[in-house]
Amino acid sequence: MLSIKSISSKDNGHYKNLKDLVQNAKDRQQQGLFVVEGIHLVQAAQRAGLVAQQTFVAESAFDRPEINVELQSLPVGAQVFALSDALFRSVSSLEQGVSLLQIFDVPELEVSQTVVQTLAHSANAVYLENIQDPGNLGTVLRTAAAAGCQTIFLSNQCADPWSSKVLRAGMGAHFALNLVKNCSAESLFAAWKAPVIATCLEAQQSIYQLDLKMPTLWCFGNEGAGLSFETINAIKTHPHGVLGIIPQSSAVESLNIAAAAAVCLFEQSRQQHAS
Repeated sequence: MLSIKSISSKDNGHYKNLKDLVQNAKDRQQQGLFVVEGIHLVQAAQRAGLVAQQTFVAESAFDRPEINVELQSLPVGAQVFALSDALFRSVSSLEQGVSLLQIFDVPELEVSQTVVQTLAHSANAVYLENIQDPGNLGTVLRTAAAAGCQTIFLSNQCADPWSSKVLRAGMGAHFALNLVKNCSAESLFAAWKAPVIATCLEAQQSIYQLDLKMPTLWCFGNEGAGLSFETINAIKTHPHGVLGIIPQSSAVESLNIAAAAAVCLFEQSRQQHAS
């Protein structure tokens, strides 16, 4: 039987730590933890085999059938806390939904080993450079997972992929992907022995003319600036580097990063399924 501890004071240490993890990327990084909120994401994390360190439920939510199902699935000795509704509202980023929060360990992955594992599965990957908008980042993760990508490499200037906004936008995609933070293009490209592809307006070939059947590392850059000059040059000099262009109307200058990623990744998915 679960032991549930009640928390009604904002000075409680468990509550204060929960709030820090929800609100501050620095705390998440230092502790190697992240917070999942809502029944949908909690279930997605559980399906991926993650085990919560702590579970927090609003007092008024204990009569919800789905909450009881989740609590019954927790292992013996799990730490479960009942938060007063006022405290739960003060830490929650959701205006509606089931009042449930869980704390998990951030998976720690190393670049070269993850590259080897990804290529061993003949899987595709994405390198994201300086993507700073949480909504864009989460949408790209969701798109990549839907297109069958296995791994996402993120530069150190990307938004925190484990923030509540990115998790919400990702809609569970985090738990279908290997996420590797703080990657440099230099070290990643050195380890990746397969095609490395980026889109740019100066490219001569359309992405629809490229052979995309091989496992590929796609590179997408900052919402405003795109990929850095150094990264573009590194792709040009990579043994398997390719630059392509997404054909589009001249009425607009460029596509949103999430839209561009969707076009590229699903064109590759189409080619790979056709073959």
